[in-house]
Amino acid sequence: MKTFEYVAWDHSGNCKEGVRQASSQDELLTHLRSEELTPAVINEVVGTQPKKTDQVRYKKVKSVELATFCWQLNTMLSGGLSITVAIQTIADEITNPYFEYILKKMSGQIEKGMSFTDCLYQYPKVFGKLCCAIVMAGETGGSLTASLERLAEHYENRDKLIRKVRGAMAYPCFVVGFIVVIVIVLMTLIVPRFSLMFEEFNGELPAFTRGFMAFYDMLVHYILHILVVTAGLIVGLVAYGKTKKGHEKLSQVMLSVPVFGNIILMSFVAMFCKTLGTLIGAGVSVLDAFGILNGPNRREQRIVGCCDGKNQ
Repeated sequence: MKTFEYVAWDHSGNCKEGVRQASSQDELLTHLRSEELTPAVINEVVGTQPKKTDQVRYKKVKSVELATFCWQLNTMLSGGLSITVAIQTIADEITNPYFEYILKKMSGQIEKGMSFTDCLYQYPKVFGKLCCAIVMAGETGGSLTASLERLAEHYENRDKLIRKVRGAMAYPCFVVGFIVVIVIVLMTLIVPRFSLMFEEFNGELPAFTRGFMAFYDMLVHYILHILVVTAGLIVGLVAYGKTKKGHEKLSQVMLSVPVFGNIILMSFVAMFCKTLGTLIGAGVSVLDAFGILNGPNRREQRIVGCCDGKNQ
């Protein structure tokens, strides 16, 4: 099937423009005339090959970008455009250079005969197992546009949930940061002046103040050692968290943190329920849905780890 752009006039003198697929220009002329339209211009839309571009540096594709892609692709496919032309058109308007590079490669692969689902599976960091499973269900069932619409709604809801969680954690983080700033100001500006005053009057500082100043002196004299040890602990925790056992232990620690633990748990449970509902609604079986939720990416892995940690 070929894709044609056309401009036609009806009996009332109204101009109509559109894009349709037909095996030839004569077939399109026949269809237009059967609808009592007089064709004025008919041009074939040729799917251009993506430009040969060097490997683009990886840049994270946000949920809002994936939602926009799904909405636009759904609209273009519903309007009669071929999937290769639709993906190429979307890629030309995307601001994320890595996502643009991926879409242009996909357009070329689909033109060579690869299915849309197989193309998605080649880029797990961008689309993930959830997206691939829903698209596969829609592609095999003949309802790809409905699956794309469901995916777009899922990504939009996920983005809204993430913003709500960030908003809920913003105030506690601000309070903790403000307290840290106050402590630093006390240690560097206020307490040293009081200690000098007490020394001039041959007075003795309170025990708490002496301990506070001893801690401050230790930080000043051993700051490099403390930074090295802190960096080593962070690297060790990150490496430990990538193991299954370490991930479960760190999840338990995350859930035990006051205030933040409940926010994290509720956000993961909400994400889990929304994702499971999206998969089952798209026609994915329950067993396959749980298999997908067991680790499409790091964010969904934390759902399982946190729930396991809470149960233990």
